[in-house]
Amino acid sequence: MLETILLLILGIAITWTGAEIIIWTSKRLSLKFGISIVVISLTVVAAGTSLPEASVSWIASFKKVSNLALGNVIGSCIINIGMVLGIGAMILPLNVEKEIIKFDYPVLLLSSLIFFFTSLNGIISRAESFLYLFFFLLYIFSLSKRKRIPKKENGNLPSLPILFLFLIFGFILLFIGGKITVIEAVIFAKLLKIDELIIGVTVVAFGTSIPELAVVVLGGIRGVPELSIGTIVGSNIVNILLILGGSALINPVKNYSNFFIQSPSVLFFTAILFPLFITGRKLSRFKGFLLFTFYVIYSYLILK
Repeated sequence: MLETILLLILGIAITWTGAEIIIWTSKRLSLKFGISIVVISLTVVAAGTSLPEASVSWIASFKKVSNLALGNVIGSCIINIGMVLGIGAMILPLNVEKEIIKFDYPVLLLSSLIFFFTSLNGIISRAESFLYLFFFLLYIFSLSKRKRIPKKENGNLPSLPILFLFLIFGFILLFIGGKITVIEAVIFAKLLKIDELIIGVTVVAFGTSIPELAVVVLGGIRGVPELSIGTIVGSNIVNILLILGGSALINPVKNYSNFFIQSPSVLFFTAILFPLFITGRKLSRFKGFLLFTFYVIYSYLILK
């Protein structure tokens, strides 16, 4: 029991350290490239935290396991909004940048609509995958045209190779720490005689989102809430347009058994963000509680 608790604390500490490094590096990359930290969060950080989803979905698609490829993306998108943003905002209210409301949220909503309508016939074809990937490339191009900030070129900033090494190291710590935390949390829950179904819905689901949650919470604590919101919005855009689009390009994604619950759920969780974002341009603790409540209801309906 004591060993499990110590390893659990170690896993959380490693995850936290990884998030610290990512945020520290993101701030300096923003100054180095002369682009806002919102753009960094929407691209580099979002893509990094989505790597596990990409590997799972693309490998599943290669093996023609459509349910896993699609379910992984759907689950990640819903958990990111309902659980990660919900818990993150309950811990520390998060400001929502006008830039995200004006440019990036509409792209996320469009992505969810594309997913919903292309899935109505029960299959996302290779032809439709090009639509996904086209909009992703268009979005990346639009990010490159965003308003610039003054570059900072002096001896106080590390070189680009050093910054990217730090970033990679941060992501490695983030995922190793998350893995240790999940494993030890499951062991700890079993020692307490908690039912495996409850463990799966709570501990494991929570654990797979530890990297994103660490970035969201720590971004708020370190005074860069735009990194917190941007990471989740960007991660979901990457999940739908790039990861799901890539999966359909490898092999058409079809025959998802719970489509009539899952697909509208992604659209619902995306749509509910709009009124929460524009009212006061802040995710308050109450709004975080609402998001988390919706996630709990969704989980109950799936298990029912």
